[in-house]
Amino acid sequence: MWFEIFPILRRLAIPTAALLLTNIPASSMLQADQFTLRDGRVIIGKLVSSKQIDKANPDKKSAPTDTEYVVEIEDGVLVALHKSDLVGQNGHLQSDNRIAAYEKAASRMEQTAEAHYEMAQKCAQAKLKELAEAHFLRAVDLNPDFTEARAAVKHRQGESGRWVRVEDDMRRRGKIELGSKWIYPEMAYAMKRKEEYEREVAQVKKTVNTFHQAYLRGTAPKADQALAAVEQLNNPIAIDEFANRLVDREKPLAGVKPTPEALKLKYVQLLSKFDHPAAFTALAKSCLLDPNESVRNMALNSLIKNGRSYAIEVISVIGLRSKDNDLVNRAAYALGKLEATESTLDLINALVTKHERAIRPQTDTYTPDGTTMGGAKTAIVDVRNEQVRNALAQITGQGNLGYDKAGWLAWFASVYAAPVDDLRRDF
Repeated sequence: MWFEIFPILRRLAIPTAALLLTNIPASSMLQADQFTLRDGRVIIGKLVSSKQIDKANPDKKSAPTDTEYVVEIEDGVLVALHKSDLVGQNGHLQSDNRIAAYEKAASRMEQTAEAHYEMAQKCAQAKLKELAEAHFLRAVDLNPDFTEARAAVKHRQGESGRWVRVEDDMRRRGKIELGSKWIYPEMAYAMKRKEEYEREVAQVKKTVNTFHQAYLRGTAPKADQALAAVEQLNNPIAIDEFANRLVDREKPLAGVKPTPEALKLKYVQLLSKFDHPAAFTALAKSCLLDPNESVRNMALNSLIKNGRSYAIEVISVIGLRSKDNDLVNRAAYALGKLEATESTLDLINALVTKHERAIRPQTDTYTPDGTTMGGAKTAIVDVRNEQVRNALAQITGQGNLGYDKAGWLAWFASVYAAPVDDLRRDF
């Protein structure tokens, strides 16, 4: 490729501009093949022939182990090269037919800014990047105010009106180049950290998914290996992955099987290793919402040991304010076990809650065939929550107050309300 040939031209001290802007024939150089030897020498010439040989025994008809190139470096001067003596990559660069077409067009080109700009565009279309840039620069040399050519080589006018390179202008502002953008170093650092984080997330997801699928299939020893790998995860990123597998979705994803009870117990165990609010939140949701009592109890026991303060708020908000009466009592049971004195007022307000219940009318209307007309209806009724009363009794020692909400509120005010200053004045 042409961008690989140009470094050779520079090493041979042949100026790029001389090749582009004069009528000196360059076809012997530009249309030749290039061979780079391991010792650093570069041979440029026309490839005459190549054949497979046995380097150790070139005259014998044995299995070929090498390739021999015959290269004409000058008229009538031939040299033989072996592929094994060339560098590993780009040791042999073949001539590019595009160069011949370029030379033919360049030899007829007028030396004007517009002609060089047009040639630069053609070179760019042919993906001859360095040639295109050289012609754009020559157009700028001939016409310093050639705006399009300036833009092509990334020049812009500064505040003083002078043309400057974008690269110089950006560096003057303290920016660095990242890909095709110029950004401040701190932004580059943030982008790098984001990329690293995304790679970490992808790796954690892969590890957890491998474990999950292996456990479901129950194939040993892969399941044991996957378990060992997931138990080594101490990155907080893993918390979300464990939580997503543990806490059931309200609307399960299509095609995604629910996590079995035994596997949920394992996720509770894995989450319990983390001293992190996200882990405590996941365990609190699990001890409330999971349909399996064994999972709820294991999650709650873990919270009793660690994460109590984080769990109490989650359980109070999600459970005690629920429209589901069973969830209200489940939350109260958990708060009692957690000795959640900070939830006392919330529990008092949840002693009796209103819920929709099915009721049957006092009189039914029967049809001749014996069927009932009317049927069950629903109504909002007050429901006493036994587990809430038990939790309050456990936390406060005031079990004798029963379901007397007014009595509980009076007791709470006497214990927790701030004392009022005496407003009387002494005269």
